[in-house]
Amino acid sequence: MAVPVTQQRKLTQRSGNICAFPECGLLLTAQGTPEDPIVVLGEMAHIVAESPKGPRGDSPLTPEERNRYENLILLCNQHHQLIDSEGALAKYTVERLYAMKEAHEQRIERRLGGRSNVTSELPPIVNDTVYSNVLPVTQMPRHIYGAPCSAGRESEVRPAARRLLA
Repeated sequence: MAVPVTQQRKLTQRSGNICAFPECGLLLTAQGTPEDPIVVLGEMAHIVAESPKGPRGDSPLTPEERNRYENLILLCNQHHQLIDSEGALAKYTVERLYAMKEAHEQRIERRLGGRSNVTSELPPIVNDTVYSNVLPVTQMPRHIYGAPCSAGRESEVRPAARRLLA
């Protein structure tokens, strides 16, 4: 079963094009040829193996869960081979690889200084009745603010608006 493209995208974006192995720092793309300008050097490694017979494969994860972003780590070829080598399996456990991935992605996020595109604080929702509108509405704004008005009818608003616009 192949890793879905959506899961691959999550992994590469959160990894910042850098090998997740501590202190490696190797960029995972390189200059290519005019026909293929960017060469991908990075490799998606399974933390829990894709196959139950693979490295760290003894797990209750389903085949679908094994190919999800949460179970993948982006490495250079050298470190992918290292973590899967027979002699290193005891050293690179599932827990250690999860921790390595988490630390790497947090480091990338801090270095890039990005900000979340989801605001945690939204203004309170206020229900209000709009009685008149002199100008045409072409697009609804994200937030609508209101204030008390002394005019009670549209016939009182139009002359005041004309005075302001004159």
